[in-house]
Amino acid sequence: MVLAVLAPSNGMHIKYSVDFPGASSGTVEYIATHAIQEASKTGRDAFTFGAGATGNLTARHLAKSTRKLYLLQHAYSALAREFQLANKAEFRIKLGGYEDPLFNAFPPHSLGPSGVRDRVQFFKS
Repeated sequence: MVLAVLAPSNGMHIKYSVDFPGASSGTVEYIATHAIQEASKTGRDAFTFGAGATGNLTARHLAKSTRKLYLLQHAYSALAREFQLANKAEFRIKLGGYEDPLFNAFPPHSLGPSGVRDRVQFFKS
């Protein structure tokens, strides 16, 4: 578990929270909770896990082609299920976190198959 200071006013970023193969159930949760409690003793009161993937893609603004939007949403949902992208978010919620929406903007004609793949790869890491 690594906690990194983002800025004194923004708290700490929980940078690495790894799983241990063969470890007892709840080990990672215990380590994360312990790290947060210890950091809190030093006066830190805000923590973030950073951006995480969601199970569904929702268009918010300026989506002109409903067919393309439907295809993109369907593709994203299938990839999210296949690669279990929402698992990290579920882990964060177990630790008391909450989801803030992440807005992803891109210019017209810029989100082909490689653009989708790049975004999925970003959330897998």
